[in-house]
Amino acid sequence: MYSQKMLDQAASDKEIHSFMAADYVMRDTMGILQHHDAVTGTAKQAVANDYNRRLYEAMDFNNKHYNKLV
Repeated sequence: MYSQKMLDQAASDKEIHSFMAADYVMRDTMGILQHHDAVTGTAKQAVANDYNRRLYEAMDFNNKHYNKLV
């Protein structure tokens, strides 16, 4: 996991918690997207759409938090 030393020392506990939540969301989504149907492309269309939605939402959530760090 990340330590607070890696983040801006001026970051509040709330900002750190938000960053950690964004990191968890992306890691969880990446775990789901490594399912064999997602990797091989053999999922039904509705499932593939769900994978796409999950990835978009995770990226959108992360971008809001990571933009503050960059």
